[in-house]
Amino acid sequence: MKLKKIVIVDDFTGVRSIIRESLQKRGYQVLEASNGEEALKYFDGTQVDLLITDYDMPDMNGAGLVKKIREMTRYTYTPVIMLSGIRKERVEEHIADLNIACYLQKPFEIKQFYSIIERLT
Repeated sequence: MKLKKIVIVDDFTGVRSIIRESLQKRGYQVLEASNGEEALKYFDGTQVDLLITDYDMPDMNGAGLVKKIREMTRYTYTPVIMLSGIRKERVEEHIADLNIACYLQKPFEIKQFYSIIERLT
């Protein structure tokens, strides 16, 4: 069975490390980037099963990244989990048309997070 590939994008190394380690323990292949611009290299036509991205990052935020990948036919329907320390109501207008599968406010409950990951992959 092929490993499911998840791309994690967050400007905080600690957040990426925690998510990466927990997903690798569950058998996922994990790729990391510190902002949306850096993450685009993973969307080169290869399979990406899930994108987990922070909303608020330098250079290109999570909304900008999702807009870019949605323009690529291969990733139009790739599931996206948006993470943020900002309440959803404050960013709703920026993410409304992006087909986000789930918006999680940091900090989040890890059991809930695993349940969402399993449902989306």
